[in-house]
Formats: sequence, C-alpha cells, structure tokens
Amino acid sequence: MSIASATLRSTISRKPNYGIDSPGMVFGEAAIGTIALVCAIFVPRLFGHNLRWLEIAIAVEFLALLASMLVYSKSGKMVIRDAILNRLRGAATSACSTQAAGAGWC
Repeated sequence: MSIASATLRSTISRKPNYGIDSPGMVFGEAAIGTIALVCAIFVPRLFGHNLRWLEIAIAVEFLALLASMLVYSKSGKMVIRDAILNRLRGAATSACSTQAAGAGWC
C-alpha cells in the first residue's frame, strides 16, 4: 500500500467538517440578542415607556435564531447530505438493475 492510497483512504473515511454557515450572521444574532438581554436587565424603562418585555422578546428571538443556526450548521446539513446521497445511491442501483442490466453495463 502506498502512502498516497493510505492518505486518500484516511481522507475519505473522515467525517467532513463544513464549519458554521454565515459566521457574520451568527455573530450578529448573538450580539443583538445579548444587547437586548442586557437592556432588558439594566434599561427596562426608556423615555417613560416600559420596554422590558419587548427587549426580552427580542433577546429570546435572536438567541433562538442563533441556536437554530448553530444546530443546523453542526448536524442539520449532514442529515440532508446523507438523505441526498442515499437517494442517489438508490437511484443508481435501481437504474442499473432495471435499464442497464440487460446490456451488461452494471
């Protein structure tokens, strides 16, 4: 076994790491959610209006968006990728078994 084939095999067998999608958006959502939460704690009234519940709602919304983007980045796209690959494998085997088997292509 050559070094090139061992390196290729180890590269193929590793699970790919696609990273976080749109890190700027993730950072922005974290910043807005954190700022809204800090404002809800330290600045509940602004110009005579009670804004605490609005600030809490904004904080919860942006932090929930942050969490959902991180979950999708780490596991959600892997599920979609696996489903697409399984469909492609299934389509290839069914096409191979029904259409091309008689011609000896498979």
